[in-house]
Amino acid sequence: MFTSSNLEMIEKDIGQDVQSIVAAIKKSGLKFEAIYLVGSFGRGEGSVRFDGTRWRGVNDYDIQIISAPAVVDLQLLKGLSLQLAKLLQIDFVDIGYLPTTLLPRLPLTLENYDLKYASTLLEGRDLLMTVPSFDSQTIPPYEFARLLCNRTAGLLSVGLPQHLNSSQYPTNQFLKACMAVGDVAVYLSRGYEPSYRKRMHSFEAIKGQI
Repeated sequence: MFTSSNLEMIEKDIGQDVQSIVAAIKKSGLKFEAIYLVGSFGRGEGSVRFDGTRWRGVNDYDIQIISAPAVVDLQLLKGLSLQLAKLLQIDFVDIGYLPTTLLPRLPLTLENYDLKYASTLLEGRDLLMTVPSFDSQTIPPYEFARLLCNRTAGLLSVGLPQHLNSSQYPTNQFLKACMAVGDVAVYLSRGYEPSYRKRMHSFEAIKGQI
């Protein structure tokens, strides 16, 4: 469900992490209509590591909260994100927010495409039918330029004091940057596909044509 391993113990440990995130959001008092798991774990391709005791997620958990109120305390979300990352021993827990009124007008971005077609509903009612249908072939090139800038920022963040003692953080950022370059190559040749596995197959096919 969360990874491509199909190993019960891995799914159980990651499932406990996800449940902890949902429980923390509920405990915070934040009103929501739905909570979605997006990113690699949301599409069932999350990476994991074994810390000697249990399996843990690698790099980040991406969460999208959809709420009726037009205003959400962003400082509360930021604090909650930091607390959960420390609790779950992962680099980041990214918690995003969208008001329900915005869903029918969401623009075509990589994040919104993945929310629509490659996410997992964790809590609440499914609202994605109100999101417009997107064509992956029409994702604007700007989105991939933004992706490369984001991954470049990740590489630069390796030198920040809070990451200097981590042996895993630099590796994670380097791999994400390399994957982004491959994603751009696949996009230019064949269009966008949210699945890592399918993008890898496309990338291998592209290499074979060179």
